[in-house]
Amino acid sequence: MFKDQRKEKIIELLQEREYISVETLCRLLYASAPTVRRDLTLLEKEGFLKRSHGGAMLIRSDSYRPLAFRAGSMLQEKRRIAKGAAALIPDGAVIFIDGSTTAAAIIAHLREKQGITVITNGLNAMNLLQEYKISAKCTGGDLLPGSGCFAGRMAERFVESVNADWLFFSTSSVTGAITDYSEPETYLRQTMLRQAAKKVFLFDHTKWGKTATFNVAALGEMDYIVSDLPAPKGLEEKWITAGSRSEANGGNSLHGRR
Repeated sequence: MFKDQRKEKIIELLQEREYISVETLCRLLYASAPTVRRDLTLLEKEGFLKRSHGGAMLIRSDSYRPLAFRAGSMLQEKRRIAKGAAALIPDGAVIFIDGSTTAAAIIAHLREKQGITVITNGLNAMNLLQEYKISAKCTGGDLLPGSGCFAGRMAERFVESVNADWLFFSTSSVTGAITDYSEPETYLRQTMLRQAAKKVFLFDHTKWGKTATFNVAALGEMDYIVSDLPAPKGLEEKWITAGSRSEANGGNSLHGRR
């Protein structure tokens, strides 16, 4: 397991347990004690956890992973997924992009589109839209600490006032249900779901089979699902398998699934 993968797994384990020992981490990560201690030291310096009594505690165990951590993980998978999702977007579309780093990766592919308008609650997404000179609107609302996302009733009211052709979003966890750790972002995504004609859920393989605190929607309610995993039985018609995992596992390729 590579360093970034270990760090992400440590955060996930701490979200489940709040405290975990070095000994337990060594067993679960198949890593040596010096390696685990170095990872914990780095995560503490980055502000994600606090070292304590031979282990570590998550600073905000009831929250999602901070933006800086999410932005640096699973980059290649996110880029492939974003490319597959962007292929769905026609010229002239009005689209919601939520504050997730996976959905924000779509923006790099919008420069080739004509007449696109993006509505987002993501601070990083707004910066990218400005850089690429793409027409954009921000939901406004409360800026959530550490997430780079706006949410809250003000953001929900703005989203209720508009209609979008497409919604592209991601969360921390998915099984048959799409779930997340952030309550305010969950409410805002649910509002976006009601206001969008087409709904597209994006996720990489590290999120599959996990459940977080808050239910966002049922996976079967989506119009499209874009992932680096092959489609499970019953969802083949909705599913786009992006990138090399499609070729390796025999899933539906993003090509031709328009």
